[in-house]
Amino acid sequence: SSSSSTGTSTSMLNASPLIVLLSLLWEHIISLSLPPPPLLLALSVRFLGYGVVFGSLVVKVPQLIRVYRAKSAKGLALTTFELETVGYTVAALHSFHLNMPFSAYGECLFLLVQDAILLVMLYTYQKTPTTRILAPCALYAAFVGALALAGWPMHVLATMHASTSALFVAARVPQIVTNAKQKSTGELSLISVALNWLGNLARIFTTMQSQAAASVLVGHVLGTMCNGVLLAQILLFKPKKKKAL
Repeated sequence: SSSSSTGTSTSMLNASPLIVLLSLLWEHIISLSLPPPPLLLALSVRFLGYGVVFGSLVVKVPQLIRVYRAKSAKGLALTTFELETVGYTVAALHSFHLNMPFSAYGECLFLLVQDAILLVMLYTYQKTPTTRILAPCALYAAFVGALALAGWPMHVLATMHASTSALFVAARVPQIVTNAKQKSTGELSLISVALNWLGNLARIFTTMQSQAAASVLVGHVLGTMCNGVLLAQILLFKPKKKKAL
């Protein structure tokens, strides 16, 4: 009934599967009653979350295209994308083992794959020495392998996840510093950075509504700030001949 739906807590609705939320909405539609605000809020959060996930499928594509077309990775900081890869891995593993809905962490998986492809391109076009490539790859494999052998211990994942906020900030710093030193953003894509910034803004809202850990919210707030700085640098240092991607 409408009264019972209205009495349902927002937290319970946010934890409900999307199909349950849609069925509750359908009940109100066929009974010609107004859906309660908590239900509409839960649906908007869920759809916004899936929107971020689907957007993450293409968020780094402009960056990939720009590097490929230019056959250059000039101005892109390797450390930024390497640290991002670790951060996305930890975030995805933590959320997955907490049984959070895919809409809450799916973009981490998609961004992880895109970062991996981008790193291969950066290593190639920047002619990175083999030892410089093998070292982080070996560390990453050892890191994931150790977690797998230990049975993905939740207390370890939780501790590491709490530090991802600092990790993502640290990941942006080399790129921000490189841009400032060179007074140029090189092949950094305006579209990709802008989409990252918008995605962080959306995640601040969905995280607040889903009552996730404070560390998750802090991470998205810091991510919004760092991507905002990168966006400002791209606009400030943009070349006279502006590229499309």
